Amino acid sequence: MISHWYTHKIRPARKENKSDPQKQRVYRMEREWIGQAVDTTVPLDKLRAIAKHACRAAGVRCPKVRVYHKPKERIFGYCTDEMIMLNSGFHGQNLSVLLHELAHWITDKTHPDATSHGPVFCTIYRKLLDDYRLLPTVAFDALAEKWGVEHNGF
Repeated sequence: MISHWYTHKIRPARKENKSDPQKQRVYRMEREWIGQAVDTTVPLDKLRAIAKHACRAAGVRCPKVRVYHKPKERIFGYCTDEMIMLNSGFHGQNLSVLLHELAHWITDKTHPDATSHGPVFCTIYRKLLDDYRLLPTVAFDALAEKWGVEHNGF
């Protein structure tokens, strides 16, 4: 049996949160390319090297990158003030999730007043996805338009 992540229909976004109005639209947009992350695992040392490289390019300090394993926790990963946590038990120990969380990290360090999934975050995320050959900007732009996700472009 294959994972439902490969074939399930993308549901319309839930009600928007006033403090993070694009969050659900960004998550739905990501479902368009989630297949490359399902059941894939990248060694932690490689993820840490990518984080170091991306942070150096952005001019920010590098977070600690850690992995935890909680299959029942339906969270791919998250970012705190000190680290990025990737849930290996729920498809989180991969480049896709790392780049999403790095976009949060870089946004928080360079634009502390920016909305969590707002245009600044999406612009940084767009660049990271393109820089690390996961999703070209032309594809991000088309999906952003389809899902109503705002970004500042370059």
